[in-house]
Amino acid sequence: MKIYVDEVGTFNYGNAMMAANFVYFLRKRGDFIFYAATKSERDNNRLREMSKTNIKRFYIDPYIRAFMKNEPKIVKMARCLPYPFMASYRIKNNFDSFVFLGGDTLSSPYFSSGIIMKLLKIKLISRSIPTFLVGITIGPFKSHTKKIAEICLSDAYVYTRDQGTYNYLTKELKLKNIYRSSDLAFLELPMQSNQNEKSKILEKYGITENEYITVIPSGLYKKYTNDFEIYVSNWEKILRRLLEQNIFKNKKIVLFAHVMQPQDVDDRIIINNIIDKNPDVSPRIILITDELLPHEARIILGNGKFTITGRMHGAISTFQMGKPAISLSYSVKYRGVIGDELKLPNLIIESSDARLWENGSIVTKVIDKVSYVVENYDSLIESINQNAEIAKNNALYSIEAVAKVLHGLKE
Repeated sequence: MKIYVDEVGTFNYGNAMMAANFVYFLRKRGDFIFYAATKSERDNNRLREMSKTNIKRFYIDPYIRAFMKNEPKIVKMARCLPYPFMASYRIKNNFDSFVFLGGDTLSSPYFSSGIIMKLLKIKLISRSIPTFLVGITIGPFKSHTKKIAEICLSDAYVYTRDQGTYNYLTKELKLKNIYRSSDLAFLELPMQSNQNEKSKILEKYGITENEYITVIPSGLYKKYTNDFEIYVSNWEKILRRLLEQNIFKNKKIVLFAHVMQPQDVDDRIIINNIIDKNPDVSPRIILITDELLPHEARIILGNGKFTITGRMHGAISTFQMGKPAISLSYSVKYRGVIGDELKLPNLIIESSDARLWENGSIVTKVIDKVSYVVENYDSLIESINQNAEIAKNNALYSIEAVAKVLHGLKE
């Protein structure tokens, strides 16, 4: 049985973790042949290595390349309309099932016309072959998109990663075949528990377990403020405040890039700007901006004292390894996955209000949350381990459910 896996990018560690885990755990449950929508052979080779599976590449050039930055939305819509028809035709005529691992790309903070094109593609494919949306956040949508989503998702199997999405799809959109699950990144990655890998990575960057704090300044700065300089300046101030605290005087701070593609939201842009503006940066700050494999990224995230992150999967990896993470939220996915599923709302800072960055109060909020983590460290770890295990089992359930449906097709 040939399975096509869509929305795959290995230079976004969160996306890579979801894809690697889905393929790795599903292949244990049947004689499946996997194809992926990787953008290059290099991307595909990375996916093969991280999933321990011989995945073949089948790439359909996405409509998004046709966009011009300043085009009106209606023009963008018209330019990209052929894509879902062309893509769906090729997929449903070459594969036995379709898997969409979009994470939150069908969620409201993202480009609405792009969401409609993805929904249309899902509809066109799901009418012909079994279609699965796994470990995903969907909506909430404005009224016109809501009706489109209701129609386009009616034939798909959807495994949500939070209760809010489940409620929205079943109660607001009145959809069937909707199931509760968790983010696929909660599953243990191949190689993440390998002690030799752990020693190699920590030694490579000169860091010691529990003797550093990881900080991930997201390249998605426009989700927080339109002022790039103010955004970078606030991250500088957060780092400075961490370095000044006596409780961390012997700790290093790892500035970590979690997403490197697409290029315009590359976390390294923010990190490099922070460093460029501070040529005499403290020797306690360690830059990790190399292109790693997901298990290497997780080793770094999970062996620090805690993480401060603008990338949700940076938090998930930290939680999966049993450590606290403070998240600077810009969308409902944080509340759903971290607040509701892990029962850790106190580790989320709602940060999408530009005024927090303009007046600098985001820095105070982060440092206050750091104090909360330090004061409640042991109880947080106990809660994290308990709830992350539940999330892991829920994520595994979704893969087993997909396998069950696929096996039923063979019978």
